[in-house]
Amino acid sequence: MQKWEYYTYSERSGPTVAPVSDAKIQQALVEAGANGWELVSSSVGSDVNGVTTAVFLFFRRPVTDSGRTGKLGLTLSVKDGRTATSVRPMSPADRAGLRVGDQVTMIDGVPLGRDHAANKRQMAGEAGSTAHITARRKKDTLDFEIVRE
Repeated sequence: MQKWEYYTYSERSGPTVAPVSDAKIQQALVEAGANGWELVSSSVGSDVNGVTTAVFLFFRRPVTDSGRTGKLGLTLSVKDGRTATSVRPMSPADRAGLRVGDQVTMIDGVPLGRDHAANKRQMAGEAGSTAHITARRKKDTLDFEIVRE
């Protein structure tokens, strides 16, 4: 049976605090996705004027036998599911040579589709395991072996 770990992101506003911005919510989603978290559900509260006053995002990710999910340090585009939109400095992906703008076409020999969530699950793995990634950079096809940390 799969074991999960959970994480909740919350953002609130009040009379002396600015309303919750879409940019903050987007940033929270990007950062969570980059760390292997999958959005499970969310809750949004608004005042009588329709201004967002509270946001709760509930995430989960699988716990591996080692108890730790490995990370690549790579974020793929929510729009097309394949374009590297960020590569965390000094991460396994950065050290391997992946760059922002690279088009990840396969992970462990399996082609990536346009489904961002499915591609994130495909990138997930146990810390210490190796991800075999194929990417296109301009007209070149590149292969990477990246150990998840």
